[in-house]
Amino acid sequence: MAQEKTFLLLINAHVESAEFPDIPSLCVKFSTCFGPDWRHVAGAIEGLSATCFKGDSYRFVPDLPISATFSSTNPYKWPQLVFSCYGHDLLGHDVIRGYGALPIPTVPGSHVRVVPCFVPEASSSYQKVMGILRGRRPEFVNANHVARPEARHATRVTTQGKLTVRVDVVLKDIRKFGFQTVSSRGLMSQHPPTTDLSRLRLGKEKKPAIEDTELSTPAQSDDKVGEVISPPPPSDDASRPLPNLED
Repeated sequence: MAQEKTFLLLINAHVESAEFPDIPSLCVKFSTCFGPDWRHVAGAIEGLSATCFKGDSYRFVPDLPISATFSSTNPYKWPQLVFSCYGHDLLGHDVIRGYGALPIPTVPGSHVRVVPCFVPEASSSYQKVMGILRGRRPEFVNANHVARPEARHATRVTTQGKLTVRVDVVLKDIRKFGFQTVSSRGLMSQHPPTTDLSRLRLGKEKKPAIEDTELSTPAQSDDKVGEVISPPPPSDDASRPLPNLED
């Protein structure tokens, strides 16, 4: 049986830093979420970083590498990276500190994305206090819930921090399915190209006047009409000047 034609999506991501102001320690876990038409080919679909602590800076450095390859026949439900951040509270309990979802860029190249992280709120103040004392904060049963649009409008959340992720994307054979992308070099999504405005001038520039050469023609009488004599064509034996090749 002939193998079905698919296009490939290869990603190499790296969680460079995390900013959570009120947390002493942090651990980042990632997973992938994709549609039914997608197939995981190679790489890891889940991973966990080591527990990191803040130093003199206010940033954490999880240093979590991510590498995966997917294949599909259509871009429906494009793959996403789902992050779950855990940390210790003041009582030493390991609790959830933030959820975040990152849709993988559809443009080949290197990209830098900032992923906001949030946690669900308790339904009442009493449950919030009891959750802090017992070390059992509100969590999602499935972390991939943050990457799905179903019922997200009914969830109350609070922002806790953010992650900085660098993603390198490679696409193969996607044009064969009728989808067009930019150049394979890509552009840095965080640093878009700037336009040089130093040469911008208001109004229209005046073109330098071209001096017309005055051609002197001999005076002709009314009785006789002057004949225009064209020079004879050069013979084949005569040497011809070479054309100007500077242009």
